[in-house]
Amino acid sequence: MPITRKRFDKGEFQVKNTDRWMHPISQLLRKHIGLAYRVDEIEKHIKLSSEGIRGMLQNLQKMGWIVHKQPYWAWNRKAKK
Repeated sequence: MPITRKRFDKGEFQVKNTDRWMHPISQLLRKHIGLAYRVDEIEKHIKLSSEGIRGMLQNLQKMGWIVHKQPYWAWNRKAKK
């Protein structure tokens, strides 16, 4: 649903998944901490495009929450919110 330009300019709108800890990818990898996933496997569980998944995985990796060894991604057991 569109919002007014005034609300847009003031930032008065809700953004999805601003809490990366609660992002569906974070939840999936934390829930299955003993597993490592490929992007195509994550895509089967999460309703996002592979490009969106890759972007979020890179963000989570920069935060130190996940680790990557080509082609797999896994939750970093030492990660803290």
